[in-house]
Amino acid sequence: MGYTGTMSAGSAERSNRFRAMHFAAWMLASVVSTIGCDRTGPTFDELSPPPVPQRIDAPTQHVVPGRPNLVLISIDTLRADHLSTYGHDRPTSPNIDRLAAESVLFEHAFSHSPKTASSHMSLMTGLYPESHRVKNRMTGGQEWLGSLSADIPTLAEFLEAAGYSTHARTGGGNLHADIGFARGFETYSSPTSSYGSAIFKSSIGRLESLARSNQPFFLFVHTYQTHSPYLPPKRYHDAFVDPAYAGRITTDHNELSRGKGSDFSNVYEAFWSRVDPKSKSDQQHLLDLYDACIRFVDDQVGALLDRIDELGLRENTLVALVSDHGEEFGEHEGFEHNALWREILHVPLIIRVPDSVRPGWGSKRIEATVGLVDVLPTLLELMKIPIPTHFQGSSLAPIVESGAAGRPWAFAQYRLWNQNSLQAGNWKLLRRGPIAQVFDLSEDPAEMNDVGPTRPEILADGAEQVDRILEASRAYWPLVREGEAAELDSEQRSRLEALGYADDG
Repeated sequence: MGYTGTMSAGSAERSNRFRAMHFAAWMLASVVSTIGCDRTGPTFDELSPPPVPQRIDAPTQHVVPGRPNLVLISIDTLRADHLSTYGHDRPTSPNIDRLAAESVLFEHAFSHSPKTASSHMSLMTGLYPESHRVKNRMTGGQEWLGSLSADIPTLAEFLEAAGYSTHARTGGGNLHADIGFARGFETYSSPTSSYGSAIFKSSIGRLESLARSNQPFFLFVHTYQTHSPYLPPKRYHDAFVDPAYAGRITTDHNELSRGKGSDFSNVYEAFWSRVDPKSKSDQQHLLDLYDACIRFVDDQVGALLDRIDELGLRENTLVALVSDHGEEFGEHEGFEHNALWREILHVPLIIRVPDSVRPGWGSKRIEATVGLVDVLPTLLELMKIPIPTHFQGSSLAPIVESGAAGRPWAFAQYRLWNQNSLQAGNWKLLRRGPIAQVFDLSEDPAEMNDVGPTRPEILADGAEQVDRILEASRAYWPLVREGEAAELDSEQRSRLEALGYADDG
């Protein structure tokens, strides 16, 4: 996003206003997220929490001939159900659909946090947010300035130790290098103009240079293209937006920047100031713009996939596509991603593995519940790198290759208002501070009815399991040093403000 500047008082006020609305929605709505679960599935009292770790395993030198390359694509703020291959009724993702048709697609993959930094760090470390303790940065009065502990290794560090050439092109913001994301990467950059196609063009350029080397490589590509404010290029806008829309929302840059300047933080503020949160027309218009952004980034993904093929890399390159979290559009009276609803936690997870690397990974759809903590151990197994014992996630290879059941529950958390959620079988527990609710997902797919008052035993079992998961996660703390403090410079601050991280709520 190629605009910089400082956040005005009006932006902070708007951000607080929307977060206050989110808070009210949580207090008023007795709902929680759902997945398509089997009615005969497990209940909370049948679950086992992650084991308490004894140590943190550091990366070791482990070079295996014929190792595959890895391209990992993260599309920030991409909810699964807005991809055609996940059932969306609009043609938002023909290129991602093409990738999915050649890959293993996980129908029920879930994030462990609704925020970029904590969710991506779970992806990169195989640990829950409570274990790695990385949170989103904000630019308000209560900034969190810590980074990942140097004692917790990341995906890039495991691959670096295994002899990989490691490179990243990201949108910056809460994936900034000094949070800990750059560790293990030879190059880690965020193009100045990180909005639009710049990140993918830079990634393709790096891919072309890597193809000329005999060294295996890891390329991480991250984009905020589907993050708000939703400003798709015109031809994508026109393909998805209803021309009869008569509301105040606009994507005209000149109009959005009029009076306050073209800094992206001002554009963000101006965009959201025009949204009527109670207007069904505005909600639909936001969805139209969001779908248009998905279609645009889908073309960028297609260009990257085509270049992999053209460079002759396809038969020895793993391609994984994922998101850190989804987005809310008024389904529960809120917007963006500040809660633990299904539309925010349900994310795409697609992994393409050539038969020459490991057979049995083509054209499959897996219905088991999986999480982002499972991605790292899965990739390490596929690349023939030993899996450390301290991961809270597990390799998905047994589920894919032999139909193993896997972990029958999904856990998520968010520090704002001390939110935790746990789902297993038909049941979903949401605990927000002292408030706890239970939902029967088989009877309540719309997430509207708290059955906790009539099922106190389910609520008690779920709360106990959440406490056990948190306790097991906090057992990591004595094993590692805390991350060092890091200051925000003006460029980092402006990028965070441009993405709406003006305060911590």
